[in-house]
Amino acid sequence: MVCKKCGAEIPDDSVFCGKCGAKINGESFFNEIRNKKSVFVMKKPLIVLIVVLIIVIATTFVYAGNSLRTFKNALKNGDYKEAIKIYDNEIRGNPDKEKQVTSFLKNEIQETLTSYKGGKITYNEAINKLQIIINSGFVTEDAKNALDEVKRINESNIAFENGQKLLANKNYIEGIKELRKVIKDDKNYIKAQELIKNSVDDYKKEVLSKTDDLAKEAEYSSALNIINEALTIIPNDADLAERKSTYEKLNKEKAEAEKKKMIEELKAKQEVVVIDARVTSDWLHSEIAEILVKNISNKVVKKYIVGWMAFDKNNYPVKSGWVFPEYLKEGVAEINIQPGEIVGRGYGFDLGNSGAKKIIACIKEVEYYDGSKWYNEYYDYWVDEHKEKPLNND
Repeated sequence: MVCKKCGAEIPDDSVFCGKCGAKINGESFFNEIRNKKSVFVMKKPLIVLIVVLIIVIATTFVYAGNSLRTFKNALKNGDYKEAIKIYDNEIRGNPDKEKQVTSFLKNEIQETLTSYKGGKITYNEAINKLQIIINSGFVTEDAKNALDEVKRINESNIAFENGQKLLANKNYIEGIKELRKVIKDDKNYIKAQELIKNSVDDYKKEVLSKTDDLAKEAEYSSALNIINEALTIIPNDADLAERKSTYEKLNKEKAEAEKKKMIEELKAKQEVVVIDARVTSDWLHSEIAEILVKNISNKVVKKYIVGWMAFDKNNYPVKSGWVFPEYLKEGVAEINIQPGEIVGRGYGFDLGNSGAKKIIACIKEVEYYDGSKWYNEYYDYWVDEHKEKPLNND
């Protein structure tokens, strides 16, 4: 080694320098060595701490990955109860994990929808996948919307298949009706539109023939339904427009005839009827509605409700009534009427200062002494026919 004082080389085991006689401080030397080792020892805990932190972080990532993985597996296997349990115990409250779950489920929904549209999975497979997500209670709204879309596409697919078969059997009306149900999201939509376009001429022939047959049976309403649908497929067609006008007129005439017949039948079924109605005056010269009522049932009347309308000398409607004048007034009469008996002569309901010259009346409801009631079905038709309309002398 070298003497620190004079720089002379001396043996390693020397205690004094052979040149200058300086004492060699071995203790200081060894202390220096020891101090260097101490520095090395003091760095060990830091390294251990770093290693521990790495292990903890790695374990955390693995644990997080495992919880998400087990959640996904449980859900894919249809064990949504287990998936909920894992979510509640290991995922809920952790924003990052919750975000990953939401992202995963939305991707599953979209992938299911895309796979079904592309024919990679069946209808039942798509329904099952989406139903599992719905049952789990996560992103329910998105899953329900996708489920509805899958169902719509499935219905569209069925309509397309049915439409093709019907056209092949030359049933153009029903075939095109089915093909029009094919939606734009259906991969068969363009083909369905082509089939409709190519079948228009045959379709029109069948429409005209079918509606002619229905018209012969006086089924004008059914014929109009077919014509109206045909006009959406072949708009502005002169032949179809002409048929529509004819059938509308015939259908209106038929409806009026059926209504008239029904009204006559209801009038014939009345149990208590108005046989006369007139405007009279009492000793104070007030206008009175005198309404004669006959009981044609086999029960005793306890009370009844009657409605009336008043008209001026020119047969135009006027409001009547003492307190609250109206075009249609109703009054209650508590009068015992035996079967076949007529009541109402010499008294009636106050018309007020209405200027009424004529009245018409109809029974609305009757209560019998045996506790039963009769409601006049004809009454509403009577009101609809006359209220606020000029009186027809016919």
